[in-house]
Amino acid sequence: MVIENETVRRLLLNIGVGMSFALITNRSKFNDVKIQRWSLQAYLISSLISLFFRVLIMIKIKRTNDLSKLTLKGKKHGLKEQNQVMEITIKQYDLDQNLLQLKYTICVILLGYGIYQVFNESVGLLISTLLLIYLSASDPLLSIHVLNKSGTIQRPFGAADPYSTESQEWISSVESKEELDAIVKSETKKSNKKLVLVDFYATWCAPCRVIAPVIEKYAQVYQRELSVVKCDVDDADELAKVYNISSLPSFLMFRNGNIVKEWSGAD
Repeated sequence: MVIENETVRRLLLNIGVGMSFALITNRSKFNDVKIQRWSLQAYLISSLISLFFRVLIMIKIKRTNDLSKLTLKGKKHGLKEQNQVMEITIKQYDLDQNLLQLKYTICVILLGYGIYQVFNESVGLLISTLLLIYLSASDPLLSIHVLNKSGTIQRPFGAADPYSTESQEWISSVESKEELDAIVKSETKKSNKKLVLVDFYATWCAPCRVIAPVIEKYAQVYQRELSVVKCDVDDADELAKVYNISSLPSFLMFRNGNIVKEWSGAD
C-alpha cells in the first residue's frame, strides 16, 4: 500500500531514522550467523522488488499518452534559477521522477552492500532494506501507474504545486510590492473598479492547498467584479513582511487602493 498522506510519510521516515539509529548503536547484537543470513535475504528480496517496480513503472509511463503540461517555476521545482520557468509534459515529468527514484534505489542498494562487505556487519543490510521499503511505500509513481490511483494525486509531487495551470488564467501572481501596487492601481483606474483579493500562501501549507480550488472558482465566476492575486511567501518574503503576514493562508481585500478587509485561515 502506497503512503499518500504527507504527515504519515514524515512520521514513518522519523520512525525509520530512529530504528536505523537503534540498529547502529546495537550492531554487535546483529552479528549472529542466522541474523546475517536473514538480513542478506531480506536485503536481496527488497532490492529485487524495488528494481522490478522501477522498470515496471517506466514501462507503464512509456505506454501512457498523457501529454498535458505542467508549468514549473523556480528552484523549488528543481530549476537552476529562482525566476526560471519551464513547461514539461506529465509523461516526461513522470519519467524524470522515476529515473531519480531509480538513482536513489541504486545508491541505497550499493551503500548497504558496501557497508556489509567492508565491516562484515548486517546492520548496513537492515538499514538499506528499511530505506528501500520506505522509498517504495512513499513513491506516488507506484500509486499512479501500478495501483491506478492517478485521480487522487496531483503533480508535481511533494510540497511544490504547479506555478501556473490553464485553470488559473483569471489569477495574477506577484513577488514584490511594486507588482502588487501596479495591479491595485490599474484596477482603481478602470471604469468598472474591481475589488482586489490578495492570497498569501505557500506550497508547503496544507490549508492553502485546500482552499486554492475555492479561490480559483471565485476568480473565474466573479472575474468582472474581482481581481485575484496570489503571492507565494517563499518567493515574496519582503512583501509578506510589509503586510505583517504571520499565518497562512492570509487574505487582503483592496478597494480603491485601500485595504478594506483582512483575514486568515481556510474556513
